[in-house]
Amino acid sequence: QTDVLIQSKLMDLIYQQALRVDLSCYENPEFYDTYTQANEEILTRTTEILSTMSFLISLVISMFGFGTAVLIYEPFILPFLIAAMLIVRTVQKRFVDARFTRRKKTVKERRKMDYVKRVVYLQDYAKDLRLTNIFAPVLENFHSAAESSRTVSKKYGKRAGIYRICSSMVSSLTVFLGIQGIIIYRYLVLQKYSFGVLTTVLNAASALDSCLSDMIWAGARLNENGVFIENFREFLAYQPKMTEKEDGMIPKN
Repeated sequence: QTDVLIQSKLMDLIYQQALRVDLSCYENPEFYDTYTQANEEILTRTTEILSTMSFLISLVISMFGFGTAVLIYEPFILPFLIAAMLIVRTVQKRFVDARFTRRKKTVKERRKMDYVKRVVYLQDYAKDLRLTNIFAPVLENFHSAAESSRTVSKKYGKRAGIYRICSSMVSSLTVFLGIQGIIIYRYLVLQKYSFGVLTTVLNAASALDSCLSDMIWAGARLNENGVFIENFREFLAYQPKMTEKEDGMIPKN
């Protein structure tokens, strides 16, 4: 119920802004790109932000518990965790930028494909499609837009995939080869603590690794959703050059 209420309020903001903007905007492809992105993304992005925030809160609580258990016995591993988080944060930003750029550069193609979809299923064009061969060039535009979108997606999708792999590798290597390696070395070589303590610390470190991976994923999702929300805010911030001070006439029929 809350999601429906939030979504209806957001869509109302988009529609009201679409009515306020200058008529010249409807002849501007960049306006349609911004409007399309705001219209497409705002519903899913706000829901994802709410769920991700609640997930992050529970994750921070879990990390505090497991992290405390590890730091009690091995406080010097804290720099490893901080360094890993900083590196992953940098890689995450590149990952989000690649995904957003891919989405932004394919807006025009998605609008073309949506146009073809409307032409096919709307009753207004049903007779023309059957009485003429107009669908041939329309379909050609669809295939052209789809191929162009695929090319862009392949380029930036590959970059996003590389950044995602690098992020996962940094988090895994930090915990398994870094933190857990140090713990086992101090147990076997330096004999700093008992086997029971070793088991407790290793389990806590493993759980900490899982929390760290989840936090990396949640952080990337939150950053990505924030970028798309910024596009929505940019659309709402547009100020028309000519303001209408009167409401339009309501048709009687």
